[in-house]
Amino acid sequence: MPLAELRAEVAGGDGSNGEADALADAESTDPNGDDRRDRAEARRSTRTSSARRARLSRSATRRRSARQRRPDASSSCGEGNGGALAGDCRSGRDGNGDTSDVEGVENRALAAALAEPPLQASDHSSGDAKRAGWGLSDEQARSFLDPRFRDLEGVKLARVIVPWDLMTRGGRHAGVERAMLAEWMESARAAGLDPTVSFQRSRAAPDVLPSPSAYAAAVRAFRDAHPQVRWYTAWNEPNHGLQPTHTRPRRAGEYWSILQSQCDADRRNPCAVAAGDFVDAGSLIRSGYVERYRGGMGRWPRLWAWHAYSAGRRRSSRSLQAFLEATSCSSCPRSMVWLTEQGGLVSERKRKTRQSPEKADADLRYLLSLPNLSERITRFYVYHWKGDSNWDSGLIDERTNRPRPAYDTFREQTSAD
Repeated sequence: MPLAELRAEVAGGDGSNGEADALADAESTDPNGDDRRDRAEARRSTRTSSARRARLSRSATRRRSARQRRPDASSSCGEGNGGALAGDCRSGRDGNGDTSDVEGVENRALAAALAEPPLQASDHSSGDAKRAGWGLSDEQARSFLDPRFRDLEGVKLARVIVPWDLMTRGGRHAGVERAMLAEWMESARAAGLDPTVSFQRSRAAPDVLPSPSAYAAAVRAFRDAHPQVRWYTAWNEPNHGLQPTHTRPRRAGEYWSILQSQCDADRRNPCAVAAGDFVDAGSLIRSGYVERYRGGMGRWPRLWAWHAYSAGRRRSSRSLQAFLEATSCSSCPRSMVWLTEQGGLVSERKRKTRQSPEKADADLRYLLSLPNLSERITRFYVYHWKGDSNWDSGLIDERTNRPRPAYDTFREQTSAD
């Protein structure tokens, strides 16, 4: 979420944390543990029939074969080498070691996300864009009812940001927020949009970092209330200075593990969670925030998310390229990247930033070229439909209610064949 909107908010279970999974994986690949189990099986087999011994032998062979195929967490992408940014996990190329994106993925939602085609943007001359993966990030239900939104025929995704404790917090204001979200969900459904939900800090206690158990209970309550939602990010812009996670990256990584574990366990309504959802900052990778975030995850994610605002203003893809490199791993399953929030900024009140809609459109045009950097980029969400006095990167001018040049650019992009 943009900085000004976060500042405006100040005025206004399965309980798994991923570490148990990492421990279980480490134990399952411990050679001493394997020897003990094999010796125990051998002793038991001497007291069984020849048929029983044969079955045990086949079982042990299958286990050993599975262990040989499984990447060793201590030598690839696990915490044994300090996280995903160390050692062999840091591939200097765009691809990953695993070329089969959905092989072995039982979570139907995650498999569907991994099967999405690359979002290769048009250069506005060759018309080579693929009509897939375009979205609008916007919190207003009325945005999807605007006839001009229907002209964005290639936009099939919507994203909304909600407090992490929306479904468990009491009070009249929470009830109003829940009603507004229900209206947003209905408007998105009526417009044929596939919703993505990003959690963030509480409105009632914005500086409170929830415990893993509190977070698990809250997001489970949300998923029970909105089982149709298939796509999530665990925390919006966790590295942002106004989020309580900005000094606790490991805890932010735990939130991802909690939510993804819930999604994996739900056979009726599976879902997928994009890790990160970081706001772009030149120092993010150098600071070690992503590495520490990975330390709380316990496993390698298949989806990552990034907000590319500053790339448009600076006309530089350096920070995104660094993020793509940091989230690549030569011996890990291939992961995709969603650009979940960006737009051409017209004004921001806090920083007294202002530029013409034409310059904001030029920023957006540059941003729309970013998917060409990598075939791993499969989604791009523009923020937002109409701006306000705090933050304005809207496609529609709030004051005049007229489309800006950015609207025409985005319509052209999303309608290209």
